[in-house]
Amino acid sequence: MAASDGASNSDTGPREGAGEIKRGIRKGNACAYLQLTGAMVLTGSHVVAGKLVVRSFPIFFASGMTLGVTALLLVTFALVRERRFPRLQAREWLLLALQAFAGLFLFRICMLAGLRLTGAIEAGIILSTTPAAIGLVSFVVLRERISGRRIAAVLLAFLGILIINLGNIPGRGMAGSRPLLGSLLLLGTVSGESVFTVIRKILSRRLSPLMNSALVSVLGFLMLLPLAMSRLQAVDWYGSTPLAWLLLFYYGTFVPVFAFLLWFSGVSRAEVNIAGVFTGFLSISALALSVLLLKEPAAWVHIIGIGLILLGIGLSVGVFRKEAATGPWRAIRNEKKRGKNRGG
Repeated sequence: MAASDGASNSDTGPREGAGEIKRGIRKGNACAYLQLTGAMVLTGSHVVAGKLVVRSFPIFFASGMTLGVTALLLVTFALVRERRFPRLQAREWLLLALQAFAGLFLFRICMLAGLRLTGAIEAGIILSTTPAAIGLVSFVVLRERISGRRIAAVLLAFLGILIINLGNIPGRGMAGSRPLLGSLLLLGTVSGESVFTVIRKILSRRLSPLMNSALVSVLGFLMLLPLAMSRLQAVDWYGSTPLAWLLLFYYGTFVPVFAFLLWFSGVSRAEVNIAGVFTGFLSISALALSVLLLKEPAAWVHIIGIGLILLGIGLSVGVFRKEAATGPWRAIRNEKKRGKNRGG
């Protein structure tokens, strides 16, 4: 019966089936890319919010206590949706602990400390070097194949970063008291984000994005708790403005909850080295918000750098690549040509 159906629909079946496959792949990729983009736009706003938060609150308090609220929310959501915690092996708990240390402890502490010493625009640019780091770690750990096209995409991102940094002549670009030390600290966040992302790919078969976010938030909170408690007396509980508390909530809770879920979901669907290139969107978000909210100067070289990063992202996802006419696609294309010839 199945064979007869396939024979009777031979004129339309292959074309429709192939089209469904093609549309399905495109839809899945587009969803992953939108999730990765949304996560990085939020993280870019995280950079700017952090620059404002450290003016009113101690670094460790801002990092630790707000992560506790994030962990509470994510654990609640995870238990409501999945009913229970999964049973994990010791190796998986070790990976979660490493993920929390690299992506939450190291990332938050280094970024907040670095933001005190350098400008938010440059912070966003330095953090956008993450594509190369993630690509390298994914190649070493996951053995992902890195094609020439993707290497070129990473090089474009690097070139954009280089042009932007060369444009930071005295009095214009680099804001902050100790920009070199601040840049080194921010490079620590790059390493943390790379490990954070690659471990998500390793755990994606065992943990949903929501459960992974919840567990890593709890572990990160426990790591930061002693440091946060040590700074409680330094918090100006009554002198801080409502806007400062609102920014603290946005920085420490709102952004992590949604950025974690979007990033983990996107990384689960996309290759890690492609996800790495999408971190360039962090720079675009940080640049726009730094100029609008912090009134930091932006030069034309920043715009060129951002353009190159966008070009690299487009190259990495195949925006400029023609569909390969192989297999069933070649047959469909040839059939269309024959139809046109018969019609002529």
